Amino acid sequence: MYKQFKDKLRSPVVHLMFYMLIARICLPILDIRRTKPIGTIFREMVLYAPTIISAILVVIFLFFVIFRKTIVKNVTLHRIIFVVIGLLMFTLAIHLSDFYMTTGARYIICNAHFINYALYTVLLYRVLSIRKINTVRIITLTYISGLVLAIIDEILQTLPKLSPGIFDISDIAKDGWGMLVTFFLIFFVAKEGLFSTKESRRVLQPRLKDYFQKPYPLLVLLFIFNLLLLIFSSLLTSLSYFYVLLLLTFFVFIVVFFILHMSQYKFARIIFSAIIIVSILTQSFFFIKYKKENILYNIYGLTIYKGIPILLFDVLIYPSGFFRLVDKKHRFNHTDKARLLSLKSDLIIIGSGSDGIGGKGFFPDNKGGHNKGECILDLGSGISSRVVILRTPAACKLFNKIKKQNNKQVTFVIHNTC
Repeated sequence: MYKQFKDKLRSPVVHLMFYMLIARICLPILDIRRTKPIGTIFREMVLYAPTIISAILVVIFLFFVIFRKTIVKNVTLHRIIFVVIGLLMFTLAIHLSDFYMTTGARYIICNAHFINYALYTVLLYRVLSIRKINTVRIITLTYISGLVLAIIDEILQTLPKLSPGIFDISDIAKDGWGMLVTFFLIFFVAKEGLFSTKESRRVLQPRLKDYFQKPYPLLVLLFIFNLLLLIFSSLLTSLSYFYVLLLLTFFVFIVVFFILHMSQYKFARIIFSAIIIVSILTQSFFFIKYKKENILYNIYGLTIYKGIPILLFDVLIYPSGFFRLVDKKHRFNHTDKARLLSLKSDLIIIGSGSDGIGGKGFFPDNKGGHNKGECILDLGSGISSRVVILRTPAACKLFNKIKKQNNKQVTFVIHNTC
């Protein structure tokens, strides 16, 4: 009796059921019962303690389930290299995440998405593999079902009176990335011989349908799609950009897929190589020519910085002069402002858009309209900065003027559209 009970506890199906009960039912219920943001990191940590503890347990469980026989007993350089590559993939995804969500307990929780769905992938893979389901179907079923669960999670967070959260596609992208990286570790570490032959590792296929009928090219395409979704969703988190995000992701994916497929033909490789070389040389010329300049041009949807054209997306220019694309937003919350303060600049300039729709959240009495003004931003952290909010064209002129006249440390956020 005890032996049968013990064997059932070891069953992959039972493990998956426990996961679904704890991670997909209990934790979401605990999460949606939050009422309002907590001011201190300590209180946030207490609030999120169940999720944080579960994330730690997930890491331990993943290591035990995946690597106890392959890594611990059969350590090879090949496996070590692929484990490092897998960790770098997680690091890349974290770096691509929303710029404003990179500190505090909420940052830990956001990146628990990777671990949560990594565990889901391991458990479902074990269930499906013992039923002799082929690898392509396992990948497809796991990825699609995982995305469906992620979408349900996000919908739960938008239910009125249950959660102050929002429907965040970037969280869904993180969930998908966690699943794909776990597949990478399973196939290249735990199941080392699955892609051992040159033919099994062939990406380019003669027919389009072959990409979706073989595991290796299918994984490559899913990685490309999910990476694009991860990048764009961290820049367009607002639900108002939902359709733009989907159209942009699928359009770029189709273009990349087309280039990838056509690159097996010599004439196409020559054309693509020529376009890439000309583009790099042209951009390099303009960057070298204008690298000592700042904002060269700004209109609705386009900013040219040091000869580099930046379309659609919002931009943050660091005090050092480097820049990165950031989440497009109209209102800055406490976390956003704390992130800007962490850059420790003398002045923060906010370009509120061509029509002044953005830049909200700095003035308590400003509930809309054209944001314009100046204030001191001090959130009690011991760091303060002067903040100037202007429409983006005027903000660009002010930024250029300050950078030319003195050596002040200036952070510039450009709302590149409305």
